[in-house]
Amino acid sequence: MMKLKNITVQLGGFHDHWLRNGTEVSTLLMAAMQYFHYDFICLMDSDFGEKALKEKSDIERWMPGKKVFLGVELMYDWGHVVTVQNSCKDFDLANPDWRTELQKIHKGGGFVALAHIGYPYGDTEPTFKDKEIDEIIENDYTDAVQLERVTDWQWVEKRANRGDKLPLVGGWDAHRLYDIYDNEANLYTKNCTPENQIDSAPGMRTIVFAEDNSLESIKKAIREGKSVLEHVETSKLYGSPELINTLIENGYFEKIKELSDKQNELILKNDILTAYTGAKLQFPGKGTVTVPYDNDMSCKELETDENGILTLDSAPLPAMLDFSHLPFRWKGDKGERMWAVKVENNIQYIVIPKIMNGKRYLTVKLLKDLECDITVHEPIQYEGRVSAKKDDELICLEIPDEVPDIFNISFELNAVNGGYSEYSKKTGIAIAKSNNKDWSECPLYYANTQEQCGGFGSNRPYPGEDVFSGKAQFKWDEKFLYVKFDIVDEIHIAPPSGHWMYRSDCICISFDPKLMRNKSFKDLSGFMIGFPEEGPEIVGITNLEEEAGLFHEETPKGRIVTAYLPWDKIGAKPEKGLHIGIHFSFLNDNGTGLLDNVHWPMPAENGRMEQAWDFGILYLN
Repeated sequence: MMKLKNITVQLGGFHDHWLRNGTEVSTLLMAAMQYFHYDFICLMDSDFGEKALKEKSDIERWMPGKKVFLGVELMYDWGHVVTVQNSCKDFDLANPDWRTELQKIHKGGGFVALAHIGYPYGDTEPTFKDKEIDEIIENDYTDAVQLERVTDWQWVEKRANRGDKLPLVGGWDAHRLYDIYDNEANLYTKNCTPENQIDSAPGMRTIVFAEDNSLESIKKAIREGKSVLEHVETSKLYGSPELINTLIENGYFEKIKELSDKQNELILKNDILTAYTGAKLQFPGKGTVTVPYDNDMSCKELETDENGILTLDSAPLPAMLDFSHLPFRWKGDKGERMWAVKVENNIQYIVIPKIMNGKRYLTVKLLKDLECDITVHEPIQYEGRVSAKKDDELICLEIPDEVPDIFNISFELNAVNGGYSEYSKKTGIAIAKSNNKDWSECPLYYANTQEQCGGFGSNRPYPGEDVFSGKAQFKWDEKFLYVKFDIVDEIHIAPPSGHWMYRSDCICISFDPKLMRNKSFKDLSGFMIGFPEEGPEIVGITNLEEEAGLFHEETPKGRIVTAYLPWDKIGAKPEKGLHIGIHFSFLNDNGTGLLDNVHWPMPAENGRMEQAWDFGILYLN
């Protein structure tokens, strides 16, 4: 809690999707909560089951006194609703009657808020007008409305001017991390803040006029209109003028500065840790450090020496990735502080299926020198001791002809000098023929199975390939990648113009042009293809060149879409034999606002966002 002159407030955030970003651990979230002085956070991760419970347990164990409340996000065509510890199970996502749905959900208890009230963004007019927000609040349909960004304020400003109750919450809505601090040994610092790394983190911090950070206390205060939002980047406050004045008079900004200055004075010095080897860290002074001692992030307390130095015999690796982050919490005479410390896997590699001399191969490229025992289970069986240097291939195994276009890769590595890694993932290889070939000579790649349905935005079971499916073909020349999609979908709902076209029928196609094949977003390129009433669009190409094209042909069962994608927008230089990463998906709206989607090669695991290592391979023949 934050004690000011005459009042006590709680700081927190709502509507965060941490487990969709692929970090597999909550360490960076803990460090961000520390950096922003949060007392609580509401995470829309309940759909992840045991993983979400572990997330909550880890944060509350490592950050004594902090609270994590789990909930889900419900995505209607008319808007989104976030619920925390809510028991309602019979909601109908296809119901256009938002009044009935909000009333029904609200009766399920816990905490309920209408999320990002300006939704949808872009050229489409937001669903909720100011009079309807008045109705939502006055008729007790929800506990709060959420402001996600500054422009949302216009929908409730009239209430503020009238002095009406303002039950407001803010949130991060974090779906992904941008790895812009690859070389930082620990986070977060004054120069490397969460604001530029965590998606939407510089949004609205919620200040609740509550005495404690229990959900009951927080809910009661918010329902009474006793919350104010702070736009973190600008420090501007939004909410009741009376409450804003109360915060200012009681020294809120002075207190935030005091906490932040004190936090920034506590500096941890360390190199990036290497998993399963010893390490030395220098804390701000003599004190007690809570450290992780196994891959499950179990913790124990150790004492530093007089100079704040702590030596570890071995650093764990909490996620089977190239790198992860470990929490370290220090307490001494100068105060208390937590950091997220980077730890690198001592076994690092990327898996690249390739085509060479007309044959498919499974290759594993090393990012660090390695000698290991390897056992390959799929798509071919192999066992042996192998070694290679950084940037060389550890293995190159021919994939049998009978293995289909989409196949599973599964293997285990045991390093001779210690360490273990395992890999299991489905992928695929697609071939783009040169442009002098007829489309009939180009192979077809299908997205038409239950297994390929899912991921973020899929709100119902897959209806089957006769109702909704797609197939793709590829050609290329020195200027364009030509893509042809044949889609089965008899009901075509035209998307709105702009970014939010994925609310309706559209196509998403993404590329990993540098073939990084990692859990990164920064080197990817992507396009959304749709046909709004205003005309065809490729979002990602602002001005279609005259010789570029986007063509739409109706068929008895759906439509055929052909697009020319410029290589300079993809980010690759085309040449025969080029391999790049590729992922595409078809989104389907049957007219009720419910979406389903099918992917090639596969959707990302657990509904998270697709990352480069989820992509298949596109080979230029």
